[in-house]
Amino acid sequence: MTHWNYRLIHCTYRYDDGTTEDTYAIHEVYYTKKGKPRAVTAEPVRLISEAPDGVAWQLKKIRRALKEPVLDYENIGDHRAWLDITQASGVSPKSTPSVDALVRINAEEEYETTPL
Repeated sequence: MTHWNYRLIHCTYRYDDGTTEDTYAIHEVYYTKKGKPRAVTAEPVRLISEAPDGVAWQLKKIRRALKEPVLDYENIGDHRAWLDITQASGVSPKSTPSVDALVRINAEEEYETTPL
């Protein structure tokens, strides 16, 4: 099975008027069996848990993520084929990441995840 972790992700949002905005946020990143980033959650993580220890665990993992190199959202996975719940509505995979998007997945490799 592949693994996941939290990583700091850079994303450039492109607005209809042509302007851009660079943002940084913590996301879950999923990796191939060879350790290459292959999928990223479209939305940043939320600190939420059923117990205080769960939030503390998330914070520990996020602090670790901040010590790793920043990943660029546009360079994770295959932009020609990514899964999201907006595909049925005709949203282009090359558009700004959608609020409704779940994860982008490289379609050329087998994809497995560990239970969260």
